[in-house]
Amino acid sequence: MTPPPTYRAHSVSDLLNVIPTLFGFVPRDSFVGICLQGDRLRFGFRLRIDLPEPANIAGVADVVAGHLDRGEGDRVILVGLGSCTDSARGMVQAVRDALRLKAVEVAVWADDERWWSDDNDAGTPWRQDMFHESIVKAISHGQVIRPDRSCIEQEFKLGERAVSQSDLIDAQAEYELRRVRSGSSDVNAGVAHIAALMATISDSAELQDDALILVAIWLRNLLVRDHFWFAIDQRNAREGLSQWAHVASRLPGVWRAAPLSLASFCAWQAGDGVRALLAAEAALEAQPDYALAALMLRVVEEGLPPTSWTRMRSSIHADA
Repeated sequence: MTPPPTYRAHSVSDLLNVIPTLFGFVPRDSFVGICLQGDRLRFGFRLRIDLPEPANIAGVADVVAGHLDRGEGDRVILVGLGSCTDSARGMVQAVRDALRLKAVEVAVWADDERWWSDDNDAGTPWRQDMFHESIVKAISHGQVIRPDRSCIEQEFKLGERAVSQSDLIDAQAEYELRRVRSGSSDVNAGVAHIAALMATISDSAELQDDALILVAIWLRNLLVRDHFWFAIDQRNAREGLSQWAHVASRLPGVWRAAPLSLASFCAWQAGDGVRALLAAEAALEAQPDYALAALMLRVVEEGLPPTSWTRMRSSIHADA
């Protein structure tokens, strides 16, 4: 397994150019908070939100500070990004003042041309460089960096080559009939079929509709789905995110919920909170009562770090 890339920020300009690699897109009109871990100040838990209206800054800042205080490490970076530098500055300063457990290592705000801090009233020029070392390194390791958040939303939409919903309905009915007649379902067969398809996706081969229909049917079996859920960790998460998002792009209706939820979990384990949130929301749109998607939504909203899964997995009894 290829280790994840290491990014280094030697200046504020470097830091601002690293941020797209942390979220998978170029944030605009946003507040970004990053927890720092250890003596080498490694990037840990991070979050991004849209800049709130001025009247709402204080309340939002309290919530954000609470999430950052719960993150691992004892220091944080605070960044405000936006054409309205007053709002960006106000949010950074409000979060700084609301923190209770973390020391602030860096607190800056920036537009597209300059960045400022409490000690830098005049501002310092900088520019967004899509060929910055950190971005090139991220892309070479398979990360996709979009120009804005709306482009990421498209990754979890139903694609043009979706299989027929009527074919899925017929196949699901046949599966349920066989299961009732036999009194059980062959979970091992379902796991083997999906595992083979995942390898096919990795090889970029063309996926046939009949194979995808079987995947969709088997993923409705919670034992099969949970086999793949519990196999996800930080080592394989980014590859899994791409695979499950691709499967979901070909499946309509409620059959999207399982692969989208697995994609959400992969994104969380990869440290990609934006994709984790958007995939979970798309899954709940497909099936509003899908419990794994609701769980992922709560995980993201609570700001749980991906490392918490290592501690959780031994005690989880999935009932989704």
